[in-house]
Amino acid sequence: MWSVLGRVWFLYVSVGIFIIGRGIMGTYIPLRADIEGFSITAIGALQGIPFLGIGIGSILVPKMIRTAGHIRTCGVCMALISIAPLIQAMQVNLSVWMVAQIVFGFGMSGVWIVIEAWLNYATPNQARGKVFAIYSIVLVACFSISPLIIDMVDNTTMTMFLIASVVASCAFIPIALVPRNVPHHEGNTTISLRKLAKRSPYGVVGIPLSLFCIAVFNGVFVIYAKFVGFSVSDSLFALFAFGVGSIILTYPLGWLSDRMDRRWVIAIASAVSVLAFLMVEYAGETHNTHMLWGASVLLGAFMSPIPPMVTSHINDRLQQHEMSAVAAWVSMALAIFGGLGSVFSGVMMDILGAFVLPYILAGVLALNTGYCIFRIMMREAVAEDDRGDFVDVPAMNPGALQQGVYDSDESQK
Repeated sequence: MWSVLGRVWFLYVSVGIFIIGRGIMGTYIPLRADIEGFSITAIGALQGIPFLGIGIGSILVPKMIRTAGHIRTCGVCMALISIAPLIQAMQVNLSVWMVAQIVFGFGMSGVWIVIEAWLNYATPNQARGKVFAIYSIVLVACFSISPLIIDMVDNTTMTMFLIASVVASCAFIPIALVPRNVPHHEGNTTISLRKLAKRSPYGVVGIPLSLFCIAVFNGVFVIYAKFVGFSVSDSLFALFAFGVGSIILTYPLGWLSDRMDRRWVIAIASAVSVLAFLMVEYAGETHNTHMLWGASVLLGAFMSPIPPMVTSHINDRLQQHEMSAVAAWVSMALAIFGGLGSVFSGVMMDILGAFVLPYILAGVLALNTGYCIFRIMMREAVAEDDRGDFVDVPAMNPGALQQGVYDSDESQK
């Protein structure tokens, strides 16, 4: 284990710096767009359009790796991430910002694929779960720091864009100084979405529903909190609280899901998340800051682990060589439902009012809970001996799945 960490420490450093920059941009854009007078619909579109870049990147980046190699591909993607905030700082224009967000999303996709491929291939099967557990903790911890950084800077200036660009540039330094490369992996085969749905009907539905909620929360929640009367500082701290909750409970829930029907754990987590969003709505009505923060901790603790638990549930019904089918579906669902979720929520908030956001997300999670329980009644759980181990692959970057994080001996399935 420690020998593996000694070989990949620079990847943790790079991804930690990178995710701080990604968190800064993901949180600052809606705040800055509101300052510039953009409508909530426009803000939702700005938060949804990067998923188009992520989808494009998931197709093109593997081809770039085969042509240019991992290090140069990562350098190009880091450069794009660094350029995007500079473009937005130079020109306050919705169309320009939309293009910059697509570029930013493409760069994010590339960085995730390269770093997670490198991390995966440098790690033997027996240590992979622990190595990626540390990786996920680094991601969540650094992402949680981002709102606190934004709160320390004057949001009416362009300083935050410059900080995001500098951070993205610094993230490439550890990788650039390591003279190593990773061979391209060609191990897995895929199966059609129709066959995947037959293997795991709930999983195919649960992935897009849960990613919809995660993407919308990360994308427009800070604007919701601001519009219902909370200060920017209170809104940013709520995002920090979400990250704290995710760190606290993701692995205990994952551990529990390894020892019983995962769907029951998922259903309970979804139901608690519904209640948490109702708490958010009540906190908005009463302007109760502490309730907002408490609800955010609950959402991090119970909503954040849902996508990796659903992914683990699907993999329980697959053979090892078929698991790239899950990666393909998660990537597609993230690109489609993550993007549309932010756009749809922005439109509805513009039409009905910001207060509608918790009801939208509570409704989607209630649907997820109901369908999950329905499938529990319709189909028996996978036997405990046939279940794989829970692996926390962060919901917003499924590149690790594409690289075979769940690889194990075929006999274990």
